Amino acid sequence: MAKKHTAAEVAEILADFVNSSYQSDQKDLAAEILCQHRTLQQSIFNVFMLTIKAWSELPEHHYDARNGYTVETSKDIMAALKDKWFGRTPLI
Repeated sequence: MAKKHTAAEVAEILADFVNSSYQSDQKDLAAEILCQHRTLQQSIFNVFMLTIKAWSELPEHHYDARNGYTVETSKDIMAALKDKWFGRTPLI
């Protein structure tokens, strides 16, 4: 059985990957995620959506030019999905 990682460990692994990767590596990661079981893809998407929601709710003094595009775009995404996403992606 694989070791269960904590959320903090997974976030650190992802941050390390992104920090030392190129755009092509990031595209490869996206492609690998699409190879996962379809139900897992839904759950992974849910993590992405929860992250987007959290960014969209950051107060102005908690972001700056380094992540401002992420925060502002997250606000746009959540506004566009206000009637389609209710905090959890469906699992079948």
